[in-house]
Amino acid sequence: MGGHFQHLFMLASFVMQAPGELARPFWEAHNRAVQACGNTWERRLDAAYGRFVFDHDLAGAEREMLQLQRERPHSAHVYIRLAMVYLAAQRLDEAGSLLPPRRRRRAATAVSIYRSALAPFSP
Repeated sequence: MGGHFQHLFMLASFVMQAPGELARPFWEAHNRAVQACGNTWERRLDAAYGRFVFDHDLAGAEREMLQLQRERPHSAHVYIRLAMVYLAAQRLDEAGSLLPPRRRRRAATAVSIYRSALAPFSP
């Protein structure tokens, strides 16, 4: 089941297929996985990321991912997906804060470049 989730996430994330077209198949596959395996930590993370990718519910996705982060503070998967939510919300500093300290300096340079590129389009 996990491979099917990843396939749908990749298609939607890279806009190879409209996320709206993939939402129903994703949630159907997710519900089948939960029925078969239970609502495991991994399925809950998939659901939180699905809220972001397919439902565009950034606040709901963030809330669930923060809870999952508290339960497994050393899981890279939750940090990566939470950073994606922060980036989509243009909360660049919060996304950068999720990086290990050694990588923050390089990320700060990338964020500075990103902000400069967006400046002409900002309100």
